[in-house]
Amino acid sequence: MSELPNGWIMTNLGSISQPSNEKIDPKDAPILRYIGLEHIAKDTGKLLGHGYSNQVKSTKAKFYKGDLLYGKLRPYLNKATVTEFQGICSTDILVFSQQSFVSNYFLLYRFLGYDFVRYATEKVTGTQHPRIDYNTLSKFPITLPPLNEQRRIVAKLEKLLAKVDTCKERLDKIPGILKRFRQSVLSAACSGRLTADWRENNPGVESAEELLKRIQENREKQPYKLCIQAKQKGIRKPKPLSSLELNSVNESIEEFPEIPDIWTYSPLSILSADEPNSVVDGPFGTSINTKTDYIESGVSVVRINNIRPFEFINNNLKFVSKEKFSSLARHKIDPGDILLVKVGATIGDCCIYPPTLPTAMLSTTGSCRIKVDNQVVDNFYVCIVLNLLKPYLKSIASEVAQPFLNMKTIKKLPIPLPPVAEQQEIVNRVETLFKTADQIEQRYQKARTYIDQLTQSILAKAFRGELVPQDPNDEPASVLLERISAERENRENLAKTAKKPATNKKQRSKKAQPQLEPTPQLEPTPQLEPIQLELPLFD
Repeated sequence: MSELPNGWIMTNLGSISQPSNEKIDPKDAPILRYIGLEHIAKDTGKLLGHGYSNQVKSTKAKFYKGDLLYGKLRPYLNKATVTEFQGICSTDILVFSQQSFVSNYFLLYRFLGYDFVRYATEKVTGTQHPRIDYNTLSKFPITLPPLNEQRRIVAKLEKLLAKVDTCKERLDKIPGILKRFRQSVLSAACSGRLTADWRENNPGVESAEELLKRIQENREKQPYKLCIQAKQKGIRKPKPLSSLELNSVNESIEEFPEIPDIWTYSPLSILSADEPNSVVDGPFGTSINTKTDYIESGVSVVRINNIRPFEFINNNLKFVSKEKFSSLARHKIDPGDILLVKVGATIGDCCIYPPTLPTAMLSTTGSCRIKVDNQVVDNFYVCIVLNLLKPYLKSIASEVAQPFLNMKTIKKLPIPLPPVAEQQEIVNRVETLFKTADQIEQRYQKARTYIDQLTQSILAKAFRGELVPQDPNDEPASVLLERISAERENRENLAKTAKKPATNKKQRSKKAQPQLEPTPQLEPTPQLEPIQLELPLFD
């Protein structure tokens, strides 16, 4: 370690401060404020709130205004604060009483330093409820400055860390702003507002309704050809589109925003690929035995936790054999397919299965896979719409044990459909805007990390004696240490005297009320009489 500043001394926590042992039964003080670990903020030294003594039971520690509270349970949570009032606290909190020669605020900031937190965390005992005991904590080395310099350090830290907190508050608004921004982009994209200028510059584009009509006419000519192909491949004949699928969208379409004239609303089933099982959920739970069917490698099995809004989480994948996959081939996932969660807390989350990954399959009925007709709609555009519809999907979900969407409801979902060229423009603009938002979010994360490091950097600088200048007129910390030691010795002697047992064996053996030893009489005690004071009279 580098040389200590003038007037400083190297010592340890046990030499300068010891916890109070004062306890109290809450029943004896029913109106005192109560502080538990849940009331102390992590890392900041701030108090979040308090309860009252009539809300707790069993013996608690007592503290006074100006005492330092330190959470010894799970010390990695870094919970410490200096109190502004008298009260009681959890016995999982050490209470360091206010004293004359060491500032509790100085100790508070010392406790908040990561080196102190790391030391306490490494020395804990217990597994389920790890705690640090004071005897171990007392050995932590501390560089102690003169008392006046402690106060100057505290004043400077409060000023600097207040600025840091202001920066944190401003930075922490950014994720909410970005979330609202992304949602606004999606809303504008699916209502036509995002590409209003594009439509003005591109008149005469085939409307979505005309496109759908043309595609349906082509599909009506396909069944015969498809039946021949199915027969040649030895597969089941394709099921023709029903009138419900062709002509119906969800009844609540009136709740959706108005769209441009060249757009239309279409049920999702019409936009899906003209092939069997274009919209399908996963196999029933009994189809895959998680204990026997899952193997170390093979065909990937996609589960609900792999699907997030606009993001496929490519980890914690499970695998099945090729033989098992072949028996459940209707549930396969190809690169570029749309994945949608249809059950549980993340219902409505939607993403694209990455083009770089091999063919996979759905795990259970908790999610579904959608193949779109690329002649009609862009797969990422559908993903945009479904993510925008997430609150709507939650609102219409059926619920017994947990919310779920049935496949009929999903197929009837009303999709606002622009012309194909406008879809591509929407996708490009959304991707560009989202990329900008992602860049801002990355800069936010870096700034937040820097701010967190800045706090610890300021604290470290303070405890090296580099934050405020030294004053040669300050009383050295070595003198403080001597005074602390003398005060502690005097206090211990008084405590021993108060607890000193009687030395007369006969008196200790008597069962009757013990007699007090005679008080030494220095002088005869005069008989007290009423005292009459002559006071001057005031006009």
